[in-house]
Amino acid sequence: MGMSHILEVLERICDLKGEPEDLDLMRRTGENMQAGSLCGHGQLGFNPVSSALRYFPGEFEAHILEHRCPTGICHNPRFSPSGSRR
Repeated sequence: MGMSHILEVLERICDLKGEPEDLDLMRRTGENMQAGSLCGHGQLGFNPVSSALRYFPGEFEAHILEHRCPTGICHNPRFSPSGSRR
């Protein structure tokens, strides 16, 4: 459930519809997953998102505050979160 929720938030951000609160929502959800999950997938699943938030804050800010994708890749279905769904 946690990663599905985080994926929905990432999709919203990639669609340039994210809100500043979404970053905190993802962090809190990920921390809850790490602390409360009984399996490795739940405990470690947030790590890539956590790293992206830590090392690429400007990318998230551009998407949320400026409503633009600096790389232009978010609208490519192969690379967007929604494009990864089956």
